[in-house]
Formats: sequence, C-alpha cells, structure tokens
Amino acid sequence: MDRLRLPAYRVSDAAKYAGIHHNAIYAWERTASPDVPRRAPYTRLSYLELIEIAFVAFFKNVGIPLRRIRDTHDQIADYMETDYPFVSRQFKTERFSYRLLTEQDERYLPELSAAVALYESNGLSSQDEWAAELFSRFDYEYEVVVRWRLRGRAPQVVIDPRISFGVPTVKGIPTQVIAGRYEVGETPAEIASDFVISETAVLDALKFENPTHLNGQIKAS
Repeated sequence: MDRLRLPAYRVSDAAKYAGIHHNAIYAWERTASPDVPRRAPYTRLSYLELIEIAFVAFFKNVGIPLRRIRDTHDQIADYMETDYPFVSRQFKTERFSYRLLTEQDERYLPELSAAVALYESNGLSSQDEWAAELFSRFDYEYEVVVRWRLRGRAPQVVIDPRISFGVPTVKGIPTQVIAGRYEVGETPAEIASDFVISETAVLDALKFENPTHLNGQIKAS
C-alpha cells in the first residue's frame, strides 16, 4: 500500500484523466478540514489521491456540489477510519455513494434536484443505474481500487499502478507510446500489428491522448 501513496501524477494529468478542470482539483483540496493530511504545494498526486479525484470528478460532473461531496467524504472517512474512503471496496459494498443523492440537507436540495435530473437525462433512470455506471469504471483487489477504466467499461484505456508505473495504458502499452508512433506517421493498423493488439485498442489510445490526431478515423469501441 505504501507505493500507492508515492507522488506520481501531475495535477494537469489528473485533470485530463478525470475529465475535469485542474482548478477543480485545487478547489477539492481546499475544502479539506485542517486536520486532514494535505498534499504539499507543487508535489504530485499519489495513486490513492488520483482515484479519489476520479470519484470526485464523476460526482461533480453529474451536478453534485463540491461542498456536498466533501461533507459526505469526510463523514465516511471518519466512519471507515481512512483518509481515502472512495478508494475502498467498502465504499461500494456498503452503498455509501447513495448518500450523495439521498441524504436530505436544505443547503443542497436545489443542486441535488438538478443532479438527479441530469443523470436521468443521460439515461440513468435510477440510483442503482447511477451507481452501476460509476463502479463499472473500477476493479478491486485487496479491498481497494487497483484498476481505473478511464473512459468507462468499453474503451480499453486503464490505469493500473502495477503496470508501466501507473500511466494510462491499453493492453499494457502506454497510450503515449502509441500516440508517439502515430504522430511520426505510422498507421493504426501498423501499430496494432507491431504490438500484437487490436486496431480498436490503438484507436482507443489515440482518442484518449488527442482525438484531433485521428482526423475522422476514430472507430467505435
């Protein structure tokens, strides 16, 4: 577990991976209570902090206020006696995520109503579907998240701290390596052949790194 706490990810990269603005990460950190360990200025995020940001981004992107996320996070952290409750399997199995939508708090009712409307507009008609969509992105071992599927279950880009030092990969190959090969003129088919992976995996990597590189070649995963 100690290596999961080592600084490894720049804030700008964490923001890209999670699909939020980097200022949202700083805002999330500022909401922490004074007695919670804080990341030192200009240092990188650990893997555990990165996965926490992945959860925060999901909740924020469906419209749940950041202060509400922090309040719920800290309540669960106290109960579980951990600084990283979102990373734990217990957060999933004990259905703590439902608190973000169901606990009544007059401070947040207008925003929560908007959040429910937003996830329903995205085809998630119940809290169970909402939770299933969230947790489909994470694989667990040893009671913690060990693999993050950055764009959901179908695309093949994952972060696994045990593979390539935790950078985004497809089939164990860093997405940056695939993008670099494409940028010097190799075709997705050539790259796929060299690495013995599917062309779909190559395209997933390219789409993740920079969709504008593909000039309309992106295929559905």
